[in-house]
Parts: sequence; C-alpha cells; structure tokens
Amino acid sequence: MRGRKTGLLAVYLVGLGFAVLSPLPSFRADPAASPTFVDWLLPLGWLADLLRNLVLFVPLGSLLAAFGRSIRNILSIGLALALTIEWVQLMIPGRTASALDLIANTIGTAVGALIVMHWNGLIRPSPRIAMRLSLISCGAFVGLLMALPWLMQPIFEEGTYFGGWTPEFGHLQIYRGRILEARIGETRVPAFGPSSDTTQLKGELERDAAIFLRVVMGPPTTALAPLVTIHDDQQHEILFLGIEGADLVVRRRLRASVLGLENPSWRFFGAFRQSKLGERVDLEIVAKGPLQLDLVVAGEGPRILRWSPGRTWALLLQPPAGLPAVLPLMGSGWIAILIFPAAFWARRRAGGWIGLGASLLTLAVLPEVGMLEACPPHEWAGILVGVGAGIYCSRRVGLASKSRLESGRIFPES
Repeated sequence: MRGRKTGLLAVYLVGLGFAVLSPLPSFRADPAASPTFVDWLLPLGWLADLLRNLVLFVPLGSLLAAFGRSIRNILSIGLALALTIEWVQLMIPGRTASALDLIANTIGTAVGALIVMHWNGLIRPSPRIAMRLSLISCGAFVGLLMALPWLMQPIFEEGTYFGGWTPEFGHLQIYRGRILEARIGETRVPAFGPSSDTTQLKGELERDAAIFLRVVMGPPTTALAPLVTIHDDQQHEILFLGIEGADLVVRRRLRASVLGLENPSWRFFGAFRQSKLGERVDLEIVAKGPLQLDLVVAGEGPRILRWSPGRTWALLLQPPAGLPAVLPLMGSGWIAILIFPAAFWARRRAGGWIGLGASLLTLAVLPEVGMLEACPPHEWAGILVGVGAGIYCSRRVGLASKSRLESGRIFPES
C-alpha cells in the first residue's frame, strides 16, 4: 500500500511540474495600457486562477495526509513547494509569480489534508447529515444554472470607446488581411482611435445590434490574431473579434470577468474554411441574448452557438483551441461532476432524492421559460453518468461499511 501511495505521489509531482512549469506564450501588456490599481491588485481572471491553484494542490495535501503526516508538516511542505514553483516561474517565459497563487496553493494543501483526515465523516455521514449535504449540492447546482444567464450578460463601461482594425498587440499575432468595414448596427467602429460618438456605439452594443464586418482575407494565422477590437479608456476589452486558423473568435466583456472569473470566448470552428487568400468576405454576428450567437459568413446559412449548462467550465478554464471534438466531452464530464455529489449523498433519505429530482426538473424546465439553453444530448448523457456514478459509489461505500461491521472492524464516523 505504501508503494502505491509513493507511486501516486510521484505521478502527481510529475504532472504538477508539467502543468505549472511549462513555458507559455508571452502575454506582454499593450504599451498604451494604463491599468488601474484595482486591475493590478485583482487582475483579470483572478478568482478563476485562485480556484484553479487551490484545486491543483488538493491532491498533494491528500497524499501527504495518507502517509500519516501532521497538518503542520503538510502545510510546511505545501508552502515550501508553492514558494519553489513561484520562484522558478520567474525564469520561465510566459509565467509570472503571484502571492495569490501562493495563498491558494497553501489553502489547497490544507483542504486536501482535511478531506483525508475526515474521510469517514464525508463518505459515511449519518443519514440526516447525508440528506443535508445532498440538498446543499442540489442547491449549488441549481444556483449555478440560475446564475449562468446573469454571469454571461455583457456589460459596457462608461467612458470613451476606442476602436481598432487589425491592431498590433504584443501578445497576439498580427493579421495580414484588411478590414474594409466594421460597424455595430448603423454605427461605425473606428479603424484607430476614439469613437466620434461613444454614446451611440455603446447604445448599439447594449441592444445587441448586429455586428457587421467586411474582410479581405489574408494568409492563414497560426495563433490568435485580432480583426476588430473595442476598448474603453481604462483599457477594458469591450469587444474582440479575432481569427485563429479558420476559426472566428468572439469575446465580450461579461459580468463573469468583472467578478474575477474567466472571460470565455465564443469560437466558430471553421468559419473561414471556404474563404481564400485575397477574397472579400462579409460576415454578420447577431446576439440572441447572453447565451446565443448567430453567425452568417458570405451568405451561408446561419451558424448557431448556444451556451449550454455543461459549458460553465469555461468560466474557470480557457477552452482549447483547434479541438472542437474535446468540447462536448468536457461539457459532459463537467456536468457529471456537478451532479455526482447530490446523487452520492442522496442515499436512503427521501429528502435527498426529492432534491435531486427537483434539480433535474429545473434543468428541463428553465429552457422552456427562456431562462437557459437546453442541454444537448451529450450533456444529458453526462448527467446520467454523474447520477449513476453517485448511486454506485454510495452503494459500494454502504456495502463496505456493512462488511466491516459484520467482521467486527468498526470504524467510527467523524
């Protein structure tokens, strides 16, 4: 058993090193940018970054606790490893050191240790506690569903808006095509510099007016390159339209990003697949509320992107580029993880099963009243997997407990 723990720890440390010490593209700030003190203290995506770093060190605390280490010893090891990583990252291209990461890593180590130390109490709680845990899990699941339209709602800051056609940013590739026209509704997006009528441009954005672009196609890009951008005078990105390979990337400033979550991109895979070098291409993007974008390219039929519940993982992680087949798997896996705790703790209490049923009913009803996009089939499959896995694991835990009791090995619940 000790050899297995040692092997798991070794595998974890190798994976951790690959995840946090691999070079990344350099995200050099725009020289014209002048971030505020708040932007410096709480940078874009700070909450998502904190949660990722916390989860990243939970296995470390769990494995060290499994070796019988004291909580003080575990925290010392976690802090020392986190400090080492932050120091090494200073010398790796594209990486930055952060006190927030250090705090999150240490907390994650402690959480992992506490999970192992109170393992019996978590997986074998009393029926009443299990029901409460199940209802809390159901409430969190439903709460996330209800909050999704609000989190995905674009927000538009006050101040002067600045436009850019194929602008040059230090951290992005330069697009070698040309923009002939860019407008929101009937309002022109300036090719460079401030808008002559920010109030009108902001009004068009707020009412979800159609975005129209006329592009002369350039050579294919190997990384993300901006086509048209709008920023405010605080350097907040209001709208970003970019091209990566044959994909069109759309990004808007959302409530989620203001709260510190990731600002997820809408990616239309293969939008420019039929377009050739030097060809003039017209495209129109229409927002149908916060959870749907429609795209028409060069007179083709509309392409529709909907933000379903399973895609909420993109508020914590940036979606992988060039891998459209991975997105359904990530959506199915994420929603299975979300529903698993409610099914696991439902167990023998009717209240837990009623809460789980109410959660699934909410998931089915909200799209009918226009508050949420419907789950596609692969996400419903993920829900079934999550519920089935929760019931199976709960049953296995119950059988194991019964076996120990019958053999006289009684493990007290904490």
